[in-house]
Amino acid sequence: MRPDPLWVAGVALMLSCCLLPRPAAAEKRPLPESLKDRDLFCETCYATVCEMYRLVKESAADSLEQRIDGALQRVCSASLLGRYAFPADLLEASCRDLIVRFENDLGLGLLAAFQPGKKPRIAGTVKDICLTRMKACKKSRGIPSLRKLNETATAQKVSAGVAPETDAPPRSAPGDASERAAHGAEQDAPVAGQPATTADANTDTQRDEL
Repeated sequence: MRPDPLWVAGVALMLSCCLLPRPAAAEKRPLPESLKDRDLFCETCYATVCEMYRLVKESAADSLEQRIDGALQRVCSASLLGRYAFPADLLEASCRDLIVRFENDLGLGLLAAFQPGKKPRIAGTVKDICLTRMKACKKSRGIPSLRKLNETATAQKVSAGVAPETDAPPRSAPGDASERAAHGAEQDAPVAGQPATTADANTDTQRDEL
């Protein structure tokens, strides 16, 4: 008795599907050259997120998506990135590469931060995007701008005869006036390159934990 041709064709199709090699998992896109330096990658994420957070918060656009899109288009500017731990022109170039590679992470992180009913906090947004989503920074204390501020504060304490704190929380990201007013004593720390006052260096309540 000859087998049914349709049955034979069906069995052959099933075997071919099982034996075909599975496609390799999509490889993770490599980092651009400008972001292969760990400190620059981390600082670029920090600076980009801080400035995008401010732009989104200050935008008058109707929808959150429009505010985020506008921030993505404006953020990579030397005039905005000139107050961080690397030269503004270097950060401007690395910011553009960061957005090309991580636009989704930036957008989703800001969407999560500014959800209705949720109080956005810049420190939490930096942690979510730079440490968790992008893994640009291994820990918040390693962010170059914050590391420099903490070193300056420690040096000021030593010169004043005050024992440095061994486990003090890092300083916050640069914030805007409205956020500082809203949080009262929880003021944002000055950015790298700007002198910190002795009071600011010695007041832990002015630090927003990252």
